[in-house]
Amino acid sequence: MTAKHTHKTTDLSRRGFLTSAAAGTAALAAGTTSLKAAGNPENQPPNVPEWSRALGDGVVERPYGLPSEFEKDVIRRNVAWLTASTESSVSFTPLHELDGIITPNGLCFERHHSGVAHVDPADYRLMIN
Repeated sequence: MTAKHTHKTTDLSRRGFLTSAAAGTAALAAGTTSLKAAGNPENQPPNVPEWSRALGDGVVERPYGLPSEFEKDVIRRNVAWLTASTESSVSFTPLHELDGIITPNGLCFERHHSGVAHVDPADYRLMIN
């Protein structure tokens, strides 16, 4: 007679290993991130952050970047008569001044309803309800 061995073996497949490794890594990363990203608790959801309690800068307060001296007029522009104030206005990409089909990042169209917010990256959170 042959003896049957009834001990349990854990046969971990490649897919099972990768799934559990990914889950463990995600859990570790989530815990580490929440510890590192302390920030100012008063500026984090669900509280109303300090930067949202007043109007920010107008749309062309600081035209992003400095073009070369030969392109000094290639900056975002505001249309003064379009809105009552620059805090609730738009700025336009100077398409007629650009050469080629690539729009520089600092010249893209922007729209603000309360001015440009100055948000500390340490305090930034995305809250989904």
